[in-house]
Amino acid sequence: MIWSYGDKGTNMTRFCFRFRDEAGQETEDVELELPSCRAAVREASRILVDVARDEIRDRSHFHLLLVVREESGSSVLESSLRFNAEWLCEDVSAPSFAEPDNKKSDDSK
Repeated sequence: MIWSYGDKGTNMTRFCFRFRDEAGQETEDVELELPSCRAAVREASRILVDVARDEIRDRSHFHLLLVVREESGSSVLESSLRFNAEWLCEDVSAPSFAEPDNKKSDDSK
C-alpha cells in the first residue's frame, strides 16, 4: 500500500520505510509518497515515537532500527531507538505495568 501526503500537483517522491529489530528481523517496506527528504525524516521520527509507545511496555530492553530509502534505493536515513531499564526496586523481579489484582480469595468456604 502506498500512502501519499501533500497537495495534488506537488512533486512527490516515494520513500520506503523498513524496520529491523534487535534479532535482525526486518518488516516489509511501507511506502509513503512525501514532498521531500526532510518530510521523510520527520515522518520517521513520528513513526519511531509511536512504535516505542506501543512496544516498550513490559520490557527492560528494546532496540529498533528504521531505515528509510528513496524508491531508487538511495538511503535517506537510518534512525535507531534503544531503551534499557535496570530495575532497582527490591520488590520487582520483572517489569510489569499491569494493574494489580485487587480480588481477595475467599478461603472461608
